[in-house]
Amino acid sequence: MINRGGATPATVFDLCRGLILCVQTLKTDHMETNHYMQIQMALAEFGKRLQRIEAKLAESFPAKTDWLDHREICRMLGISKRTLDSYRERGLLPYSKIGGKVFYRAADVEDYLDSHITRKEERR
Repeated sequence: MINRGGATPATVFDLCRGLILCVQTLKTDHMETNHYMQIQMALAEFGKRLQRIEAKLAESFPAKTDWLDHREICRMLGISKRTLDSYRERGLLPYSKIGGKVFYRAADVEDYLDSHITRKEERR
């Protein structure tokens, strides 16, 4: 079901899962059993693929409440430790320091990236 009240679904995967459930429960008298079974098998495979994609995305992008160390941030952003140190020294990324080890919140990294989105200018 699509919510038209302004709220958006959590993910595209939620919409796809909803579609899969709708079609799986939709067997009419006019549909031959073998066609229905083919559709059901294809949807089951599609669902498995969505789960694998979602799992890979979850591994790549931690939840916003997660704390990350410099290795994880450098890997995520594709930058060196020195570049990350520079960002921290210039106050671009908030951090916490515990016993000499520096941690960053995933939400702060995402906010930083969101604030630096470059959009292509329209041609006139």
